[in-house]
Amino acid sequence: MGRIPAYVTEKIWLESYPPLAREELAFPEDPVFSLVDKQARNHPERVALLFQGKEITLGELEERINACACSLRKMAVSRGDRVAIYLPNCPAFVVIYFGAMKAGAAVTAISPLAVPREIDFQLKDSGAKILFAFDQYLPKIESLGEGLRLQEKVAVPLTFQDEVKRDIPDSWIDFNVLLGEKGDPPTLAFDLRRDLAILQYTGGTTGLPKGAMLSHFNILANVVQTSHWDRAVLRRFKLDHFVKAAVLPWYHIYGQTVDMSCGICNGHKLVVFPRFEPAEFLKGIERHRIQIVTGAPPIFIRLISEPAIEKTDLSSLIWCSNGAGPIPVEVINKFEKLTKGVTIHEGFGLSEASPVTNSTSPAIKQKKGSVGVPYPGCVEAIWDLKNDDFAPLNVPGELLVAGPQVMLGYWNRPEETENTFLEIEGLRWLRTGDIARMDQDGYVWIVDRAKDLIKYKGHSVYPREVEEVLHEHPGVLEVAVVGIPDPETIEKIKAFVVLKTEARGRVSPEELISWTKERLSGYKCPGLVEIREDLPKSHAGKYLKRQLR
Repeated sequence: MGRIPAYVTEKIWLESYPPLAREELAFPEDPVFSLVDKQARNHPERVALLFQGKEITLGELEERINACACSLRKMAVSRGDRVAIYLPNCPAFVVIYFGAMKAGAAVTAISPLAVPREIDFQLKDSGAKILFAFDQYLPKIESLGEGLRLQEKVAVPLTFQDEVKRDIPDSWIDFNVLLGEKGDPPTLAFDLRRDLAILQYTGGTTGLPKGAMLSHFNILANVVQTSHWDRAVLRRFKLDHFVKAAVLPWYHIYGQTVDMSCGICNGHKLVVFPRFEPAEFLKGIERHRIQIVTGAPPIFIRLISEPAIEKTDLSSLIWCSNGAGPIPVEVINKFEKLTKGVTIHEGFGLSEASPVTNSTSPAIKQKKGSVGVPYPGCVEAIWDLKNDDFAPLNVPGELLVAGPQVMLGYWNRPEETENTFLEIEGLRWLRTGDIARMDQDGYVWIVDRAKDLIKYKGHSVYPREVEEVLHEHPGVLEVAVVGIPDPETIEKIKAFVVLKTEARGRVSPEELISWTKERLSGYKCPGLVEIREDLPKSHAGKYLKRQLR
């Protein structure tokens, strides 16, 4: 094992930073909710959330957060306990999220798409003490029976002080009653670098999700890093704050940090969408003059295929950012054309890093297809998996990340934690599991997931390259490429394709295979193409390739 290469020690990516961006940041020695308190003190009348036509100011939001924290303390929630949130995007999510932290608890959020078995696992594995669930989700929880060991269950409506009569089982507490609690929130002494703020569940190679342990300092650091990056854009456009679309699911750390926490902690106005519906989302951008959209590939793919986009006034948009998976360059180009110049800037992150580690923005040079440069305070390298050593520039290998936003480890999984980190020359490197390369400017290019690499007759095939070519076909809407076990070739290459409406019944699997043969080496071309109505996705927008396999 060699020494850390010069491109890392010299941090070559710093030359690509926007003007006035600093290499090192000063991170406050306070929990992340202290940034919310500061905004509420300085701008109590500023609108923080717009949800279903109702505005909620920072002052009103802080009042409800404090009431929630007081109620949780009266329920005997103490430092180190876990509180579960099972809600769609709505104002109550923000209140419970920061209220639980103020009470000393760590938050674990459950996907609204989770089935009872998955809900049962997360509640039991996390040891959650209190559960906050949306009224409409209560039947799923009730179906789990008495084995959950929850101390209290709280039923939550979509809006505060909902006047509609709600049928809540006797075993549940009404969230609106908790908001009537008055008093000063608890004052606790936190060990910011060890106390958990978030227990974020992420997919596991064994099939069971793992809880990434994110400390208060991890979350605070990533909010400060992202905010610092945002300020370069604010300066460029001479703005005080943004109007942001909050459409990413908040159960996922991507939506929690980049949209919700960064929005509230910086005094931005969040236009909250409980779900993504392309036509309604476009109306929302036009009506509320939204400036920032943070999304995932399926969101942007659906937007460019929505007929209403050509008739919608999108002139307010200044920045769109993609994460949660690679986005085809063809999609970026078409979005740019439809919006008359608004491009999609890529970023990269993972649950284990709170989540953002890399980004581009309108304030720096864009290289389409790259996820940008490492965040301030973050150090990155490429690891040669064949030689078990650092790789040079422009050579693919596993992306390694070290920084203040990197998790403590996996909840109750010491072996998996050990296998996820490398200790080299005093740095604790997180193995991301993503194959990437770094260019001479410090920009990172994600080649593919290491586990998605396909072995065909001894050749290494990266699914993303095949997907990019298929996306260039005018009839293709969505595509996911996987390897199917085969005794003769090791793996067969199979593409799962969703066609655009006008191409359905007209474009065949054979045509798509021929399309790739004209544009790729023969060993990279799929031997199988399956046309589907849709592709399985996580709520965060990632294609579930394991299900396709």
